Amino acid sequence: MTVSEYAPDLERTLDYIHTTLHPDRPKPIVLGHSAGGGLSQYVLANRRHTPTTEPLTSGAIFMASFPPSGGWSVYLNWFRFDPMFGFRAIGLGGDPKAPLSSPRLVQQAFFGPRMRQTELEEFYEGMNPEESVGWPQTMMLRFITREDAKKVKESASGRVAWISGEKDAIMTPDIMRRAAREYEDAPLTIVKDAGEFFSSSFFLRFASELCERLGTDAISISDCCAGHHLPWDEVWQDAASAVIEQIDAWSL
Repeated sequence: MTVSEYAPDLERTLDYIHTTLHPDRPKPIVLGHSAGGGLSQYVLANRRHTPTTEPLTSGAIFMASFPPSGGWSVYLNWFRFDPMFGFRAIGLGGDPKAPLSSPRLVQQAFFGPRMRQTELEEFYEGMNPEESVGWPQTMMLRFITREDAKKVKESASGRVAWISGEKDAIMTPDIMRRAAREYEDAPLTIVKDAGEFFSSSFFLRFASELCERLGTDAISISDCCAGHHLPWDEVWQDAASAVIEQIDAWSL
């Protein structure tokens, strides 16, 4: 499949949410992550635009998303920390899961080095082994022009924002900054890493003893690392807060 084949499904879904499920509420806000963020941009840019066309959404937030310039820079970053992933795909008979064929490889690409092993394994076990990698590859080169970016904003009621993970190894903060600039300097929030100190054995021991003395539950500041998969990473609450704060800033 290609991104153009997926696009009508997303457009119809957004329209259905507003016209059928919640006709008395504002139009939905689209939140697109990773390749889904690229798909969201494509849909908002390529729907039929006329002088009387109404916006499709109340806003668009792209979280660690494919940049308008295409996924080539993303896969280049992937190749830098895992130069064997192409050969691995060949060795596994073209298996689309080859670049992510072990928890270690998933951690390299999606999460930070301090991701809890149990949660990493839970994520890995839940991955779809049949997921198609074909349609993201149709966004390898530039798929959103400057004019397209204007159409995206029109379809999103003039509201576009970006969110990035500080330690994202593939959709890096630098890539996200350039992407935000293409949308007339759209706001960009970088979800911060907790830092080495807060995940050090000294701090964890200190925090554990303090919580024990106070008779409270342990505070989970440890192991926080804002990688690519923000919705699943240790800092998911910070990522969710960034989304809510952006919606509040739009007064929605």
